[in-house]
Amino acid sequence: MGLLLSLKKIRVRLVLGFAAAFMGMALFGALSYQYFSRMEQRLVFLSQADSMVNLVLETRRYEKNYFLYQHEKDYEQAQAYLGQYEDLLKGERQHIGQNFGPDAWQGLSSQVAEYRARLGRVHQLLTQGSRETAGPTLAAAMAGLREAGKALIDRSEMIARQERAVVSTLLREYSPLLVGFLVVLAAIGALLAYVLIARLVKPLQTIEEATGVVAQGEYQTIPWEGGGDEIHSLVQGFNRMVSQLRHNNEHMVQTEKLTALGTLTSGVAHELNNPLNNISTSC
Repeated sequence: MGLLLSLKKIRVRLVLGFAAAFMGMALFGALSYQYFSRMEQRLVFLSQADSMVNLVLETRRYEKNYFLYQHEKDYEQAQAYLGQYEDLLKGERQHIGQNFGPDAWQGLSSQVAEYRARLGRVHQLLTQGSRETAGPTLAAAMAGLREAGKALIDRSEMIARQERAVVSTLLREYSPLLVGFLVVLAAIGALLAYVLIARLVKPLQTIEEATGVVAQGEYQTIPWEGGGDEIHSLVQGFNRMVSQLRHNNEHMVQTEKLTALGTLTSGVAHELNNPLNNISTSC
């Protein structure tokens, strides 16, 4: 019972409304932090995955240059890019293992090792003799190198593509959360606005108008059927004040009437007393 009565208080409703809004914002902030943390991790890895794809493409570019021109610097540059790829792959082993499975990381690692071995085999054949002397062996080694390079690019692009899909999913999941939060926040704001306007502003305007009527000498009380909130107490106090003012005014009017009657009676008695005195003196 006491709880129900306390809920009728405007200040309690306002406090509860602001508390609900604060709790909603806190909950939304916690969920947003969780989403953004996951998204940040995914975006960082996506950047690394794109770098891995670019490193493979650069390695293939220098591989082709080496095959065309047989410059040792092209081979060394291809090996350098491949080493950078391996470093990124080792650094992201935990993320790849957790999100794509341990087989995904092992597959990439094996593919890099195979590509490095085939690139080394081609380099060995070209340094030991010319293309003409290597013949079918070189052609088979080059075909295997191209297949290994293509497989490495495909695996790397698949990882990056899947990571982009996860980021897109997170963004799609966050959109309803944002819309829901805005709707709830708007509902709480509308409820608070109703409490302020319907339960506070309008009653205060009514009381203001009633004070103007009382100031003109019309002691009219405010008919009120509201609950036991602060406005109800204020209206009851105002009505008691108006009733007391009406009573005091009636008492004052009655007192003034009695005073006027006493003055009139005194004057009449004085006027009657003077002739009587004259008569008694002459006798």
